[in-house]
Amino acid sequence: PLSSVPARSPLPPPPSLTGTGPKGMATPRKAGMPLDVVKALDPRQLKPDNMETERILTVLDETTVKLEITGLILRIIGSLERYARMLGPEMTSSLLEHQKLSMEVQHLLSSPGNEKSRRAVEQRLKCSMRNILRLFMANPLLYHGLKYRIRLRESPADVFIKAFMEFRDFTLERLLTSPDKEKEKIQLMEDISLQVEKNTEMISALQEELAAAIQTRDEEVNRKDKTIENLKTSIENLAKSGKADIQQIIKEGEKQQKEDEKASQERCARLKQDIQRLRVHLNALVLKHRASELVLRKVKRRRALGGKCDFTESSQKSFPIPLPWPGTPSTIPDSSKAQCPTWPWTLPGIQGQPQLLWAPCARACPPPREQFLPNNPSIPALWQWEAIPCVLSLHPLSPVPLQLSWSPFRPCQGL
Repeated sequence: PLSSVPARSPLPPPPSLTGTGPKGMATPRKAGMPLDVVKALDPRQLKPDNMETERILTVLDETTVKLEITGLILRIIGSLERYARMLGPEMTSSLLEHQKLSMEVQHLLSSPGNEKSRRAVEQRLKCSMRNILRLFMANPLLYHGLKYRIRLRESPADVFIKAFMEFRDFTLERLLTSPDKEKEKIQLMEDISLQVEKNTEMISALQEELAAAIQTRDEEVNRKDKTIENLKTSIENLAKSGKADIQQIIKEGEKQQKEDEKASQERCARLKQDIQRLRVHLNALVLKHRASELVLRKVKRRRALGGKCDFTESSQKSFPIPLPWPGTPSTIPDSSKAQCPTWPWTLPGIQGQPQLLWAPCARACPPPREQFLPNNPSIPALWQWEAIPCVLSLHPLSPVPLQLSWSPFRPCQGL
């Protein structure tokens, strides 16, 4: 009977929310939720409060263990030689007998008829299964060793075991829940549902706001991108047009420079021609009026000295260079006259040319320097002149040379 089976389940108890986690670390409860609410939401936290409830839970736990052992038997039989030493002779023989009965039942199920023998074999198979379960339940260490040694994939039997464990938790919850607690639980679930609904609505509204904000941001970004693209295009067009304008201005400047250079060259050529023409004209005028200028200068000097001009055009041609000091008897000092009794000198005619009526004595005093600087701006007025002895011959064939003790054409040293 089931009452003879030990109440302790070989399965490890599930970890509680308020218990200790791995390595002795405390596992905290859900934040903001009281202990009663946690127990109501997690049936594993519920504890039996009377003997009847405890017996019902014991039966459900034993059934869960038997279901897990039943799932292990089929896999142990497939590799019995591998686990024979671990199982022992009694368990090995029971499993071999169970394997033979299973094969026999399958054979009978595949062949119709002989219903009575088939039922007898099925009854023997059930008894064999109960015997194996009793052996495993009597040796829980063997069960745990095989369970953690055999790593199995999830099978339909495992799905059924999980569903049965959920049924066990639901039954425990129903057994431990009073009518008042049931009402509180229903109210709690309604509050939770209402809160979840409000949170869902709030999340939906926030998502809509977020979507609108994202859309607005995307539109703003697109608008700014278009503005940037337009600015880039306008800048490129402006650079191109500016470059073309600069090239045009450079071309026009070069053209204008060439035209100005050409005009300047032409103007320089015309000016050079005008200068050459004016120079030729000036030379012609100088040559034309040179003789008249000499005569006028002689007249001016003689008038300044109080004398008369006795030169004629023939004398101008014979003597183009006048004497340096055409003085008159009135300007010659008395000392010179006394020293030179033959003054004024007379020169005989030479080759039909007229005679020089008078000439100054070589010992006569020099004339004023203004006579030899007649308003000539090219000779500075600050120059100082000194007399040097020289001999001036009026003509290469003249028998009487004119000796002067001064010369007005030598400046003093240092100037």
